[in-house]
Amino acid sequence: IELGLFSALFPIKGSHFYDQLAAEGRIFETDATKFNGQYSTYHPKNMSAEELEDGLRWLWKSYYSKPSIKKRLAGLIKRLPPSADRHGFPNTSALMMSLNMAFKVAVEEF
Repeated sequence: IELGLFSALFPIKGSHFYDQLAAEGRIFETDATKFNGQYSTYHPKNMSAEELEDGLRWLWKSYYSKPSIKKRLAGLIKRLPPSADRHGFPNTSALMMSLNMAFKVAVEEF
């Protein structure tokens, strides 16, 4: 898999999941901007909210590390070296390299 996207599960107001967590008193976050998959917004059952966030950040930093990106993209790059078409649009290899590096930079800020 050349590119993966990972987020924390978050309850959306009006959903069954949100209603269940609210009824159990497990939602602690009130800032709507935090309900985006990058933060824990409720108390998970089998770990702390901090453990969930730490695990998510570990996953991002591990998956988007340079060694991991190189390993995941090696086969694709071998089959299809990065290039652009006659209009300047990147091929799949070039696009996957760019997206992985963009996510690498983004997760370094967390």
